[in-house]
Amino acid sequence: MASENTKRIAKNTGMLYFRMLVTMLVSLYTSRVILHALGVDDFGVFGVVGGVIVLLSFLTNALSTAMQRFLAFELGKGNKEQLKKIFGVGISVQLMVIVIVLILAETIGLWFVNYKLKIPLDRVYAANWVYQFTIITFIINLLIVPYNAVLIAYEKMTFYAYMSIAESVLRLTMALLLQFMIFDKLIAYAGFISAIVFIIFLLYFFYCRRTFAISRTFALWEPQLFKKLMSFSGWSVLGTFSDVAVVQGINLLLNMFFGVVINAAMAIAYQVNAALNSFVLNFQTAFKPQLIKVYASENKAYLHSLIVQTSKLSFFLLLILVTPVLLNTSIILQWWLVTVPDYAVIFCQLVIISSLIDSIAGPLWITMQATGKIKVYQIVISIVLLSNLVISYMLLKKGFDATAVLWVRIFICVLALFVRLFFVSKLTHFPLRLFFSKVLLKIVLACVIALPLPLLAHYYMQGWQALLSTTILSVICIGLCVYFIVLQSDEREFVNKILVKFIKKSK
Repeated sequence: MASENTKRIAKNTGMLYFRMLVTMLVSLYTSRVILHALGVDDFGVFGVVGGVIVLLSFLTNALSTAMQRFLAFELGKGNKEQLKKIFGVGISVQLMVIVIVLILAETIGLWFVNYKLKIPLDRVYAANWVYQFTIITFIINLLIVPYNAVLIAYEKMTFYAYMSIAESVLRLTMALLLQFMIFDKLIAYAGFISAIVFIIFLLYFFYCRRTFAISRTFALWEPQLFKKLMSFSGWSVLGTFSDVAVVQGINLLLNMFFGVVINAAMAIAYQVNAALNSFVLNFQTAFKPQLIKVYASENKAYLHSLIVQTSKLSFFLLLILVTPVLLNTSIILQWWLVTVPDYAVIFCQLVIISSLIDSIAGPLWITMQATGKIKVYQIVISIVLLSNLVISYMLLKKGFDATAVLWVRIFICVLALFVRLFFVSKLTHFPLRLFFSKVLLKIVLACVIALPLPLLAHYYMQGWQALLSTTILSVICIGLCVYFIVLQSDEREFVNKILVKFIKKSK
C-alpha cells in the first residue's frame, strides 16, 4: 500500500510540477506585460481594490477545505454513497455563501472602497468598475470549489494541471490584447479576468459531471451532514480568514499609511512569492489526499512518516528555488520589470523567507484538518496569526518603516509553526522528538553546510555571472545535502530507482 501510494504521489507531483513550470513562466511574463500596460499607479489600484474582495476569500477557502477533507476521508473509508451526499450538501452551502458574499461586498465592502482607501480621484470611477468585476470573479471561483475538491480528493491531478495551464495562457493572451485597448485598460483588465474565470468554470463543470458520478448530484438537504460540514467550515473560517486577513490586511495597512505605490511593490512581492511557492503547494497538494486518507485508515506510523517526509522535502524544494532569487533579487526584478517599484526588492526577500518557514508547517495543518477536531486549534492559531495585524499597525503608527510589517510576519510564522506542531502532537500522538530530529535539525544542518558557497559566489560576482553561479551552486550544494543528510535510506533508494528509470528512458 505504501509503495503504491508513493508512486501515485510521485506521479501527481510530477504532473503538478509540469503545471507549475508552465504557469510560473507564463504568469511572470504576464505580470510584466500588465504592469507596463497599466502603469504603477493603476497596478497598485487593482491590487488594493481587489484585496477588499479577496478578504472574503476565507469563505471560499473554508468551504474548499471542508469539502476536500470530507470527500478524502470518506474515500479512505470506502463509503461511496456518502460521497454523493457530501457533494450535494456542499452545493447547498456554496449557494448560501454566495448570498453572504453579495450582501457583504455590496454594503461594507463598497463603503470601504469609496471612503477608506487612498485612491487617486481621477481613478475612483475605474476602481468601482474593478470592484464589481472582482465580485463577479469571486462568485465564479466559489462555483468552482466543489468540482475542484472532487478532483483533488480523487487525486486526478492531470486535468487540474491542464486547467491551470489553460488559465495562464488565457491570461497571457488577455495581457497582450490589453496593450492595444483604447478603452480604460484598468476596467478592461478586470473584465477580462472575469471572462477567463467563467470559461474555466465551464470546463470544470462539464469534465467533472462526465467523469465523476458524485458531481452529477444537485443541492441536497441532509441536516446531520449539513451540521457537520458547517461546523467544520465554521471553525475553518477562523483559520482561513486569519490567513487572508494577514496578507490583505497588511496590504490595506500599507495603503492607509503610504498610498498605492507601496501596494504595487507588495503586489510584485506576492506574485514572485506565489510563482516560487507554487512548487511547494503542488508537492503538498499531491500529499494532501493521502494524509487525510491515511489518517482515516488509522495507520499512525505511516501518517507520522508522511508528515516528516512532506515537511522536510517541502522546505528544501523551496530552498533550492529561492536561494538564487534571495541573493539576486534586485537584478532579477530589473530584468523582469525594467521599472522596479520602490520597496519591491526587500518586500520580495522578506515574503519569501516567511514562505520558507510556512512550507515546513504545511503537513501539520493538513493533518489537523484530517482529524476534524479543529475548534480549539483554529481559535488559537487565528489569534496568533491575527496578532500580526495588531503589532504591524502599532509599529506603523509609531513611524516604523514599511518593512516592519514583514519582519513581524516572519516572527509570527515561526510561532505558528510550533503552535501547529503542539496540536498535531496532542491529537495524533506525533512524537515531537521525531520532528525536531528528522526535520528541524536536518534543515539547520543542511543549510549550514549548503549555503556558504552560493553566498561566496554572490559576494565576489555581479550581474548574470552571479545569478548563474549562485543558481548552479544552490542546486548542487542543497541537492547533495538533501540526498546525503536529509533523506533516509529507504527514501534514497526510492530516488535511486527514479533516477535509474529516467536514465534508461533517456537512453
